[in-house]
Amino acid sequence: MDLIFYALVGVAFLIAIGNWKAGLYAVVVLDILRDPVRKVVEGQPALITVSVALVWGAVFLGAIQHNRREVLAVFRLFPKLRPAARLFVAALIPGAVLSLVLYSGGWRLAFIGTASYLGPMLGFAIGFALAGDQRELYRFMTFFTVLNSIAMLGTLAEFNGMDWPILGGMNFEWIRHRPGVIIRLISGVYRSPDIMGIHAAHVCMFSALLAIRPRSQSRWIWIGLAAWGAICLVLGGRRKSIGMPVVFLASYYLIGAWRGAAHSPRFARLLVAGMLVGGVAYMLNRETDVSDAHLDYAGSLFTEGVQRSNELIGGSIFSTLNQSGMLGAGLGSATQGRQHVMDGSGPRAWQEDGGSRLFMELGIFGVALLVLAAIGFLQTAIAALRSVPVGHPLQLLQIGVTAVVLANLASFLISHQQYSGDPAFGVMVCMFVGFILSCPLSRELGWYQPASVGRRRWAAARGDESGP
Repeated sequence: MDLIFYALVGVAFLIAIGNWKAGLYAVVVLDILRDPVRKVVEGQPALITVSVALVWGAVFLGAIQHNRREVLAVFRLFPKLRPAARLFVAALIPGAVLSLVLYSGGWRLAFIGTASYLGPMLGFAIGFALAGDQRELYRFMTFFTVLNSIAMLGTLAEFNGMDWPILGGMNFEWIRHRPGVIIRLISGVYRSPDIMGIHAAHVCMFSALLAIRPRSQSRWIWIGLAAWGAICLVLGGRRKSIGMPVVFLASYYLIGAWRGAAHSPRFARLLVAGMLVGGVAYMLNRETDVSDAHLDYAGSLFTEGVQRSNELIGGSIFSTLNQSGMLGAGLGSATQGRQHVMDGSGPRAWQEDGGSRLFMELGIFGVALLVLAAIGFLQTAIAALRSVPVGHPLQLLQIGVTAVVLANLASFLISHQQYSGDPAFGVMVCMFVGFILSCPLSRELGWYQPASVGRRRWAAARGDESGP
């Protein structure tokens, strides 16, 4: 079975090299297949999970080969990107040197840590190559949503007691203790409730954006799929995943109000759709006999979420500094999957939230460089958001994708495992960031020149020094 899967990865790699946009859809298929395949293969090799990153690499190479002009145009349009990227790479160097010096075989630790940070960066170029193409991104979201909605039937099957080899977490019983009750968290065909939850959260968010797109003829179908995703979120029981659609809606509203899009009918429809999804999902949960314990545990996101976040983020960072000192413990020391390359050696890593992971792996000096890089990326993102005119159909998609990215950032800050342990998913999130930055280059904007970008820089990015 594993050889067949690796053969599919090889075929997808060749497809992506020749047609990188087709490779995007091949990645979604492999992303769904890899966990059930891994569950039934002897030894459950982690290589099956990470091998999909090779196809993302092929998508990157194909995008660079066929859409080099669009990728370079984004760097010309936003010159702060280059120094921000250099600062990001520089932030990794002290931690990498520390791993090489401190540990026997530390190069393996440094390699897996570097891959977890730099691997997702390939997604930026892929997103740049999309050049604000609404139709292509909508097609990708449609494909992702439909296939994962089908795959999540396994979530309901596991909840109903089906004993199939492809269901359930791998070698682990996921449970949570609440007063007087034990809650079993559901994985379905995915390898853990975390992974099922993050896919279900994206089904919710993508369905919402698909429901409000212009001239949508299937709005109620998408609202129904968003409700289905919400049901699976409750069954998965991972509060960080349940919180993602909440962060998405809040971010969408705040950014839309800032960009003057609050008067748009589509803007209002998303908020209404969000409330409908919540109501429909709650009723369906009741009608499908989802236990009160699952619903109560999901509701604890709002009653216990702030306290839990403070414990994870603030408390963990101080504990990490006490444990590892100002220099940290080296790149890769808190990366998910490190156990596969260090054979139990290396520092003790308990860090779950993204903030403490950064301090443990990069140290204070590396985190300082990372903050400077983040400031450059943030300034670039703000310029890109200002570059799309108010009221243009592309604007609300750009705002929606920004809200998806912020939901993922919030999830990373609470728990980094599904990103550090799976660079392939991180590539997809970074692709959305690249799309946000590439929106000003969309052909649909014509020769619109935004106030946030200088005339000559805009003309240079479009390949015409004479300007409009």
